[in-house]
Amino acid sequence: WNKRDVAAAVRVPIEAAAAATSGGNGHDFLRPTVLVVPSTFDPDLPGAFTLSASVDGSTSGVAVALELVDFSQAFPHRAAVRGAPFPSPGGGRLSGSNPGASKSPIYRVKLKEGGGGGRIFVFLSQKQPLQGKQQQQQPQKQQKLPGLGCFVLRGWEAARQIRKSGNAPQASVLGGAPNFTDLQEISRAVDVPPPTEGDLGDEEDAILLVPTLFEPIRGGGGDAGSGGGPTFDLEVCSRDVEVESLELVVSPKDAAVTSSGGGSGAKKPQRLVVALP
Repeated sequence: WNKRDVAAAVRVPIEAAAAATSGGNGHDFLRPTVLVVPSTFDPDLPGAFTLSASVDGSTSGVAVALELVDFSQAFPHRAAVRGAPFPSPGGGRLSGSNPGASKSPIYRVKLKEGGGGGRIFVFLSQKQPLQGKQQQQQPQKQQKLPGLGCFVLRGWEAARQIRKSGNAPQASVLGGAPNFTDLQEISRAVDVPPPTEGDLGDEEDAILLVPTLFEPIRGGGGDAGSGGGPTFDLEVCSRDVEVESLELVVSPKDAAVTSSGGGSGAKKPQRLVVALP
């Protein structure tokens, strides 16, 4: 790192590099591409840099260009929640052996009418409160963070089961169970199926996010809203899935009732079977 000039070489298939361009609208992150991130080892160091790229001379007919990535153009559909509290006490990973998970926050990814399936990207970060002397002085080393993960589920029945038992049906989990890591921020990509046709579409197709810590918070962790407990930022974005907002599911009895987006409290359609003689 302590060099004036650094260099790196990478081998990329020609067909993959050609398919990654997207007509001047940023790179298509859903296809193979090469991203270059110039950086200093330490943060907050002002200065300027020169960045260049070239192709091996033995490769004829191939040119290389550096294009600044515009994240807002690459992922135009996005919604976020900032500074939301983890439940205290309670929470933790979804599991039948962890009843405290029934208090976990559940967010519905509200999509625009007529939207189809595609890939969504979920970003989750945690902020732990300073403890003891850390509140008065800068800590010498960063405290170890608890494991962080985010479940992506499909269908309102998953939300009802979480509120009832702290667990969700395996069939409702999209993209598999999350890998909990002790990082400040994590991300994951999940493919969302196209909506189901019929009156029960929203009942079966609702996309739910459950941000959790690996272990539940025990005892009184303090008021997270006033800085006494852990909080999180949650963001979802997509290139093709038209995300409109994130809605907090507030009713443990009827998970279809949300805190925003015009929820009226009306129950979702139920399946009716009529037997004719």
